[in-house]
Amino acid sequence: MFKFEQYFKSDTEQPLFLDGIEKRDTPALDNLCNMENCDIRELPDLFANKLKFIFGHCEKHSSMIDDKLDPQIDFIYQCYKSTRNISPTLNLSGFSSSLDNFDIFISQYAQGVSRKALGNLMQRINRFIETTIHPSRTIATFPDRYRNRDKLSFYNLEGRWIQIPSKYNASEKDYIEESIVKEIISIQESGYKRPDLYHATGSASLDGIARHGAILSANKAVALGETVKTGEYNTYIGWDEQSASGGRSGLGSIYTSKDPYSGYGIARWFNEYNVVFGLSKEKIAKYLQKDKGETNIRFEDYAGEGITIGPDAPLELVDIIYADHIYLDELNKWKEKNAPHAYIISLEADQLLRSRGKQEFYSPAEEISDWHPLLEQEPIVIE
Repeated sequence: MFKFEQYFKSDTEQPLFLDGIEKRDTPALDNLCNMENCDIRELPDLFANKLKFIFGHCEKHSSMIDDKLDPQIDFIYQCYKSTRNISPTLNLSGFSSSLDNFDIFISQYAQGVSRKALGNLMQRINRFIETTIHPSRTIATFPDRYRNRDKLSFYNLEGRWIQIPSKYNASEKDYIEESIVKEIISIQESGYKRPDLYHATGSASLDGIARHGAILSANKAVALGETVKTGEYNTYIGWDEQSASGGRSGLGSIYTSKDPYSGYGIARWFNEYNVVFGLSKEKIAKYLQKDKGETNIRFEDYAGEGITIGPDAPLELVDIIYADHIYLDELNKWKEKNAPHAYIISLEADQLLRSRGKQEFYSPAEEISDWHPLLEQEPIVIE
């Protein structure tokens, strides 16, 4: 038995999944106030005071790796969740609406806060969403020596989970939601072909992309009067309060990569999510030749910062749009209106197909050549 299994093994012989992963629940508003030892009417003031500490920490520390603000960001999230659709009799409608989205939150609470601190906070919220709110329908369990906390602890643990062999050791287990297995089978049967290039952004940018019918570079978006909401223009801020790579005007070109998981896609708030556009080299080349008059087109990453494709990329160049599975219905509505030709695929399904391919495995034991038998497994149901 591995040390990891010994550490999480329970007297009731529950599956390792239930022993090693804790399900978090968002408290009701009155319970949240009880935990914070405050009256409901005092909650807005308590919230504002905690934000002072958060912004102060973000001013002093630029590292996104540490988890020192996780309890405070958890408190923000619990306030956000517990004030959705609250009773008008509580007289907290103003406080509730101040948390409706990131832009309102910033206008309400971040007057005078530096761009650097805001960029720092965006990245910390994004990290908290990925690791604790956990929208992904995949869960990787690692030996305890790889953990930065005693237990994995998630909010979005509901679902019908299926075990698969871990990438790191065939004796350990990873988990995927049953719906992802069904999606993978459907994708394989459709003859799915990965795009050539990927551009990562966040859902906050979708309205602007829809208005222009194109992905825009930060420089072009600024020139057109748009407020740039995602990308390194907001999160990679230097000592002079300007984007370290694009100044105040932003980078002049859209940056892409050959990997959908690299880039500056970000979810700034709890109702936002990461979005990745998959683009065709052939379509990009034809567009650059016909509309931009370019003749020497090379898809090369010369500086190690990504592959540039020009200041704009019309949505006609997009073949596939990716997001976490739980957001696909929402993303599909946007796609039907703005890019009906594109396919919608979950990031989880693409990653599993990519990481479990024959050419990319650490050992044959980790390879999954047929996904159908996984559906015969009795799933672990978390409600």
